[in-house]
Amino acid sequence: MHRAYFFCLLLSFATSSFAETVNFRIINTNASSADEAKIRDGIEFFKSIYNQHCGAEISGQITHQRVNPPAGFSFVNDSSWTLAQVGANASYWFRFFQKSMFDFNQTHRLSQRKNEVTIYLQQNLGSHCGFAFPDIQFTDAQARVKNPNAGINNSVVPWIRNRVIMAAPTQNGSDCANSNRMTAHELAHIFVQDESPHTCWDTELRRYQTCPEDNILATYRYVYDEPRFGRGRPPGPDLDEPQVRPATGTRLDQNQCQAIFNTIQNMNN
Repeated sequence: MHRAYFFCLLLSFATSSFAETVNFRIINTNASSADEAKIRDGIEFFKSIYNQHCGAEISGQITHQRVNPPAGFSFVNDSSWTLAQVGANASYWFRFFQKSMFDFNQTHRLSQRKNEVTIYLQQNLGSHCGFAFPDIQFTDAQARVKNPNAGINNSVVPWIRNRVIMAAPTQNGSDCANSNRMTAHELAHIFVQDESPHTCWDTELRRYQTCPEDNILATYRYVYDEPRFGRGRPPGPDLDEPQVRPATGTRLDQNQCQAIFNTIQNMNN
């Protein structure tokens, strides 16, 4: 795509007088009100970086809901399989993650509107800070199911698509402490709809690559020790392996800006 044409696309949605709406719902299962407030701040942070890098705004409400699960309940990111009918005499085994979220939503009838993103807040997610389930994860499976009213299109996907699970920021150590960035990172998965997670379009190589460290979808950054000078050691940088730490980048590139705009449009059509 020519740069001038792309700029015109960006300008067209950034200056549009028609405000698209996306609502956010925080469902607290067992975390504190302070954690809810941090997730809310993270949503506002995502809106702000979208405005900063893309020149457009996301309007809509942020609502809160507490749903008490059974004792010992937790969201577990294990895979599950369900049989979906493809045709009159054919079926398809559909694999999806978060059977626990699917069951939780069905039990409590937690449906989601098309222009809504639900964030589930749990006190602890083990070694993870959050999970996102963008709609694009299910498009291949849905394409195989010819009948739009049968199988996964009606019974499974509506209960898991475009949802986020976040660990309580105050309970999960230093790796999850940057709750604004962590919440914005998971929301970026929903709005960018990155088909290969954590990849960005490289305009020079003309293919998707792992996102650079300054990008909101980056997962890690590499920190090198300062060069050391010691007795009997020649000056120069260390050749030691870098330390791997959680990413702190918040940038959105032009392709991501356009993708977010497209997602918001689809949510409102």
